[in-house]
Amino acid sequence: TARVVLKGGARPPRLYTYDVPVLRRIPMPPHNADPSYFFKKFTPYTTDEFREQFTTAVRYYMGGEDGQSTDWPLAQKLLLDCLSKQPRDGPAMALLEVMRKESVDGRA
Repeated sequence: TARVVLKGGARPPRLYTYDVPVLRRIPMPPHNADPSYFFKKFTPYTTDEFREQFTTAVRYYMGGEDGQSTDWPLAQKLLLDCLSKQPRDGPAMALLEVMRKESVDGRA
């Protein structure tokens, strides 16, 4: 999830991305397709547990719904654990790098 504000919008919408391990053309689903159609065609390379932990880490990084409850040390701990399971996970590495650069003492 990411926070963006659209011109004229008061509340940021939620945006979602998904990494497809192999680049290939994604067929358009039928109009009445089950919402899980995409995930049946493109199985995630991460586990449900990993994605749940990463999502929790992002919540702590972002500070919850209102952005007021950040906990970077906990986010860092969760992201490092994510990397122990998926050592080349780009999003986890990117968030850790931002925290490293933005923190006063070099730690999140």
